[in-house]
Amino acid sequence: DDGIGRQREALQAATEACELIKRLPRAQEGDEHGPDEIQGMKAFALRGLAWQLGASGSVDEAVTTASESVEIYEALRERCPGLWKRDIAEALSILGVQHAARQEWDESVDRHTEALKRHYNALEREYREAVRPQHALALGRLAEAHLGRARARSAESRQEDLLEALEH
Repeated sequence: DDGIGRQREALQAATEACELIKRLPRAQEGDEHGPDEIQGMKAFALRGLAWQLGASGSVDEAVTTASESVEIYEALRERCPGLWKRDIAEALSILGVQHAARQEWDESVDRHTEALKRHYNALEREYREAVRPQHALALGRLAEAHLGRARARSAESRQEDLLEALEH
């Protein structure tokens, strides 16, 4: 199947990108690319790899890789609070998707909620149409996580998640 071949190629490319970035030397004073830029590239490559790992069924590895991406972006954001919001939001969203694939509904809901409340809502106010598609996708993913969690719960405790899903 052509789709499987493309998926394999995408996974291989994402893996190679991560390997190349890991082999980069530590940033030195006066380098053209500062340490934050290199760390940003690493987090971006890990985020892409996490998505490809999840799509190819390696969900446990995808969760680990997406978590590492989120951690790097959070450290970058601590040093430069105005930057990295969209990147963190996308990494959190990918992490939420991978938790959903493992049917870890609480973690999935938490990651999607964090992406929305801490990042996408602010980005939407700041950039409007530029982030609207990602914001809408994140809202849909949060609703899916609530539905997944509702399906996993007893009938009596489903109500709250079903109402949350409808809100998103």
